[in-house]
Amino acid sequence: MSQDSEPLSDVVSRRRFLLTSGAVGATSLAGCTSGSDSTDTPDSGDGSGDGSDGGSDGSDGSSGSQNLSGDIRISGSSTVYPVAQEVSRRFQSPDFAGHDQVSFNLTRDGSSGGFENVFIPGDSDINNSSRPISQKEVQRCRDNGFEPVEFFIAQDALTIVVNNDADWIDSISLEDLKTIWSPDTAPETWSDVNSDWPDEPIDLYGAATTSGTFDYFTEAVVGEEGEIREDFEGTEQDDLIAQGVSGSEYAMGYLPFAYYTNNPDTVKALSISESGSGPVEPSLEGAQSGNYPLARPLFFYANMNKLQAKTHLQEFIRYYINEAEKDYVANEIGYVPSSSDMVEQNLANLEAGIAGEYEFGSENSGGSSETLSGDIRISGSSTVYPVAQTVSRRFQSPDFAGHEDVSFNLTRDGSSGGFENVFIPGDSDINNSSRPISQEEVQRCRDNGFEPVEFFIAQDALTIVVNNNADWLDSISLEDLKAIWSPDTAPETWADVNSDWPDEPIDLYGAATTSGTFDYFTEAVVGEEGKIREDFEGTEQDDLIAQGVSGSEYAMGYLPFAYYTNNPDTVKALSVSEGGSDPVEPSLEGAQSGNYPLARPLFFYANMNKLQDKNHLQEFIRYYINQADEDYVANEIGYVPSSSQMVEDNLSNLQQGSAGEYEYSG
Repeated sequence: MSQDSEPLSDVVSRRRFLLTSGAVGATSLAGCTSGSDSTDTPDSGDGSGDGSDGGSDGSDGSSGSQNLSGDIRISGSSTVYPVAQEVSRRFQSPDFAGHDQVSFNLTRDGSSGGFENVFIPGDSDINNSSRPISQKEVQRCRDNGFEPVEFFIAQDALTIVVNNDADWIDSISLEDLKTIWSPDTAPETWSDVNSDWPDEPIDLYGAATTSGTFDYFTEAVVGEEGEIREDFEGTEQDDLIAQGVSGSEYAMGYLPFAYYTNNPDTVKALSISESGSGPVEPSLEGAQSGNYPLARPLFFYANMNKLQAKTHLQEFIRYYINEAEKDYVANEIGYVPSSSDMVEQNLANLEAGIAGEYEFGSENSGGSSETLSGDIRISGSSTVYPVAQTVSRRFQSPDFAGHEDVSFNLTRDGSSGGFENVFIPGDSDINNSSRPISQEEVQRCRDNGFEPVEFFIAQDALTIVVNNNADWLDSISLEDLKAIWSPDTAPETWADVNSDWPDEPIDLYGAATTSGTFDYFTEAVVGEEGKIREDFEGTEQDDLIAQGVSGSEYAMGYLPFAYYTNNPDTVKALSVSEGGSDPVEPSLEGAQSGNYPLARPLFFYANMNKLQDKNHLQEFIRYYINQADEDYVANEIGYVPSSSQMVEDNLSNLQQGSAGEYEYSG
């Protein structure tokens, strides 16, 4: 990959990468045997050989010709750790003159843990990773002032293992693996999955949630990154997974092939089938060809600022790249070595990084690599407003160089009011919305010459609130809510709805009719969008709803959970039941799971014409998308952040919209 090409993580998925490329110009594994090859000693790169490893134009030859000194901090993946450990040991070998003053600090933090806690904050030079860096992580590197430089280093065949005494199983399908590990099924016994298997509890061991192996496994097996049943033992230590499985007769786990192949007597490896195909055993050949269903690429990433500043880091990475295609990567460690084509591309990335010219994914780069200027008009929902307000403030932060000339105009018009009066006429770039755009609104956008591009941004738990003194009411059913708010019933007193409630007039506060929250509430509660009794106080201002309810002992209203959670002492939130089910209190967890009856998605829409014309708008939306899955969306604002899958889908919509190829399909 040159500095102008897309990163592996954007070009293809983890699985498809292997299936389509065979690891990019397949390296032959024929003739590889156990033990060290004499040509793989460290001095093969000192420039004194036959020239096959010479020079800085694609070699490690220059590193042996000078005395180097300094420290190198390598964080990240425990899967990639054995490669980095062996290469750094060889780099420091006494046989390799001039490197004895280079010191290494290698830690196993997990891919995600390494990115989050060490690499992105700028505390490590290199982060090993068993999955591609995410767009969010790239953006956070840029927010911290540096570009991450990508290097593909090897391939792994992630290995499913069981206890050695499990003579009743030799292979398993991806479909059964999903059943076992998915939180939606979470079988208790093996016979719950297959009646021919033992009626014994399943004991599960796997990678910690900070691990890239965890990210890969959950996406490849369960179907969504991070989605997994909770009752498994997670760890960053492969030996603890192996110990757990070996110590429990009915256990299952997963390990890097390198660990399994160096400890083949500890646990039993299963062959894997997919979609009715024959089972394939884990092997380097299967990983290389892509025939093995759980084949995956391995990477490391370097901080470009540190790469430019540290000559010894440059030379180590040059050496690392060339070593990664050596036979000992297969024979002694247990991974598929880099191909010659990948070595060439890695060296191109290295030279671009040293020159300060590397940019991770030119079509997907963040805004920090250039100065941006222009205005962005955001209209619409007051519910989504706090997210847009926070993201735009962060985008303009002095810590984010090059954005100070981007100005924002944010207004709270309501979802419907924003569409009707601002966005559809073409006066705003973005319209926030607390409900999906309607087909009529889509058509009106098209009539005005542009396509609306949809972005799912968060989830809300719309909260029913009453006065703090309403000690006679802690929960309410959707059926009673409908009776209260419907124009067909419109009871005057609480006792008219339930004889156990006070014989006092009902005082109602809610969203204005121009609000997407109004549209959602009337459809979800009354049963028809826009249908509601007339004698309620409607407003676009959540604080006015809260003030109204807090000032009237027998009042009721509804608010976004973000507003309520930031003002919990102002009003009292009710739990909500539906169809005779137990009441569920409003919460982020309830919104995320869908158990809370008034959970709802939140969106924003962009004008595709403006998106194509305004580079600063593209970069802001890219930043917005990546920020929307940050923890502060929950912790500081009060909504459920976007999932990693939704971020990926949003980035795809952005790319199509920027190219003028997006079409709203509903």
